[in-house]
Amino acid sequence: MKTNIDKTDNGLNQLLNQLAAQKKKGVIAAALIVLMIFMWVRLLSDKGPKNVHAAVTGSGLSEAAQKLKVKFIKLPFVQGRHDVLARDFFKMDGQFFGRSEASIVSIDGGIDGVREVAQGLRLDAISTGTQPEAFINDRLVKVGDTVLVEGSKTYECEIVSIKENVVLVKYGEAEIELKLKQPD
Repeated sequence: MKTNIDKTDNGLNQLLNQLAAQKKKGVIAAALIVLMIFMWVRLLSDKGPKNVHAAVTGSGLSEAAQKLKVKFIKLPFVQGRHDVLARDFFKMDGQFFGRSEASIVSIDGGIDGVREVAQGLRLDAISTGTQPEAFINDRLVKVGDTVLVEGSKTYECEIVSIKENVVLVKYGEAEIELKLKQPD
């Protein structure tokens, strides 16, 4: 059933016209409005439920709680077992991803610290897509980014390429290849 609503009506008239057109919804809406008015009148006229106060017995405990005898026992403490977390859930240690191995591809000139840099790089995951990314030393990097490696001093390396299973990192003139080893 369709009703024509005149554009000169205000919002209340439009609402009433629509409710009249849909009788079920109109009856339910009217019942809810009456219930709301009843609840507000009851609340404002203090005819609602009265406040309840708790009664306190002798020592402040209930009868059943007074009959219980509670004895506290000191639990044993084992050093190294109860004072540290057994497993860090947030550390990526190769449980779900492959572990990495680093190999030095080329050294042009004797650059100091290349082996230390290779040992300090840890590849956790590789994402290939339109823009490949790798997770190296707890940091998400892409081609052209730099990675800092902490050792006896801080080394700065550049990400040269990221392929499906290999990331090529350049430190000075040396190139280091990081490969993901598949878990056993």
